[in-house]
Amino acid sequence: MPPELEAALPWVLGALAAGLFLSWLVTWLALSGRRTRLEERLKAGERQLADLAARHAAATSEATQHEANSQALRTQLAEIRTRLEGETRGAAEKQALLDRSEQRRVALEALLKPVAESIGKLDSRLAETEKSHGEGIAALDARMQALAAQLDVLAEGLPSPALPVKLPEFGDDFGFVPDPQQKAFSAASDLRSALEG
Repeated sequence: MPPELEAALPWVLGALAAGLFLSWLVTWLALSGRRTRLEERLKAGERQLADLAARHAAATSEATQHEANSQALRTQLAEIRTRLEGETRGAAEKQALLDRSEQRRVALEALLKPVAESIGKLDSRLAETEKSHGEGIAALDARMQALAAQLDVLAEGLPSPALPVKLPEFGDDFGFVPDPQQKAFSAASDLRSALEG
């Protein structure tokens, strides 16, 4: 090897080593900056992944809660439908009972209308009978008083008997036959009280 090169060899080797070291250092620094950026990006990705996992867990929890609420609402809806169907059936049954009772009321009114008319006619006849009966009693009472007055006049002209004669008073039982109109009135009153009771 030429002696000039030999003297420069340590410098060349030092320069080469320094160049290699510098290139390694530059590469290492460049790569470490890039590595730092990659690590930061990796950490940011991990944070995003953790955020996404937390959001996913929250969304899953919320979906589970929504599903539970939805199931509870479905159950309530089924209960309400069942209750509504029962109430609808009950209302239909009540309406049918009301319709039947109205039909029975109309049929009963139709049956009782002739009886009511007959009772009304009987009441008017009884009123007429009572009126004529009252007039007859008043006339009979007037005739009895007139007869009693005539007997008194006749008795004044006769000698007095040894025993006093007692005439039966009006209403005493001396072969009195009950009035058929009075019997009819009594029967009508009994019938009326039975119908009202």
